[in-house]
Amino acid sequence: MCFYDWNNMTPAESSAIYLRKVAMGENIAVSRVEVKEGSITQPHSHSNEEVVIVLKGAWRFDIAGPR
Repeated sequence: MCFYDWNNMTPAESSAIYLRKVAMGENIAVSRVEVKEGSITQPHSHSNEEVVIVLKGAWRFDIAGPR
């Protein structure tokens, strides 16, 4: 497993909605995401599991499963 230092990482994706830094393992991704208030992320899926920890504010998820 690699060592990840959030402070020295460049965001993997950048858009008007969010900044994202990702620590990838073989079967899981841990993301540090900064989301603008009121943003809506379109439904999507990942090929691996992902951990999301909200440090400030609130984030509502609709985890309905496969459609």
